[in-house]
Amino acid sequence: MRMPASPRYLPALLLVTALAACGHEAPFMNSRALDGSWTSPQLPYDIALNGMIGLAEDVRTKALQEGDPVLRLSAVEGPRLTARQWMPDGQWHSVVMERADDGTLQCTDGSQRWMLARKPLKAL
Repeated sequence: MRMPASPRYLPALLLVTALAACGHEAPFMNSRALDGSWTSPQLPYDIALNGMIGLAEDVRTKALQEGDPVLRLSAVEGPRLTARQWMPDGQWHSVVMERADDGTLQCTDGSQRWMLARKPLKAL
């Protein structure tokens, strides 16, 4: 016959349950929710985001070609994302992005700020 768990294990059980519950991200901000094309007037390229990788599209600089990787998401936590992004200085920067109420992504690398907005869908 099995004996019920001792009350002395209850705090550990509650801690494990609480930690497991905190391990999920907000459903509206998984990386797939961001899939699609994004644009910014501050950048010389638009971004085609697919999962955790963003590729350059509508490139407006000779330093890049269509399809070059320009964004790599590393973490999604609620409305905040962290990533590495290729910038016009030719370097990869660590960036923090936060989803605003209007659906844009407000971005910073610590020294500059820019905004990414979804590109409208093209008519067929």
